[in-house]
Amino acid sequence: MSVAPDLYTMADATLIYRHMYDEYPADLRKELDFANLPALTEAEDERTVGLPVYEKLAVLNENGVDGYRERVFYYDSKGRAIQRVEDAERRNGR
Repeated sequence: MSVAPDLYTMADATLIYRHMYDEYPADLRKELDFANLPALTEAEDERTVGLPVYEKLAVLNENGVDGYRERVFYYDSKGRAIQRVEDAERRNGR
């Protein structure tokens, strides 16, 4: 399990972009779990070394960060992307 660098845990820091390779975050929200669809369930594979698996992007407005958009990428045994799960978390609800 990887440990987040101080940059991500500093109290006065504002996260703009977080990109992870190889391992899914341990604190991944349920809304971003792999969607078990009959055609894809058998194909999901957790061998993700060298592949992007998670990203978190800030949604910016004129006042700064208005929330975040998160994406998780799931792959088959050949390293092909088979599913992207995306969720937006907005602070001001616009």
